Amino acid sequence: MTATATMYVYTGATAATEAASTYLSLMSTDAADSGGTDYQSNKITIPTSGNDYSYERWFRVKFTSTFNEIENCKFYLSAGAATGTGWAITANYSDSAVTPIDTNSTIATANIPTVVGSAIAIQNGTMTSADDYTKYAVLQLDVDDAAGPGDITTGTVTVQYDES
Repeated sequence: MTATATMYVYTGATAATEAASTYLSLMSTDAADSGGTDYQSNKITIPTSGNDYSYERWFRVKFTSTFNEIENCKFYLSAGAATGTGWAITANYSDSAVTPIDTNSTIATANIPTVVGSAIAIQNGTMTSADDYTKYAVLQLDVDDAAGPGDITTGTVTVQYDES
């Protein structure tokens, strides 16, 4: 059999709300308890000084079905821009969830990698049974006062893993 991989987005206090998703918005400042797509009415703004941050976006991958082992789980931005004038996407991982914040993340502290060779590892030990999860991946949009108005294009975050 082949493993089924499903992305789950986590929101709310201690990132306790789990929802299967194929969409992850970094543009929205809607609330820590929402993974919604309504960024037009809840925009990240360009600050007059300093930086403005999206809420951290937490996700992890759940493996189901029948498989022997899942190894080498990692993620990176495989399409779309990671930075522009006055903004950047930061990323990292966490072993456990905390409540997402909309201030400078202490977890998502590195620029998101854009090549598989520097992807962020989210392997959670050797996964050998169905209903096993990766570590949490954490992303945040950081906008500074030098940013120009406009929209950021859609990007693709790729999760890569080996299955046997």
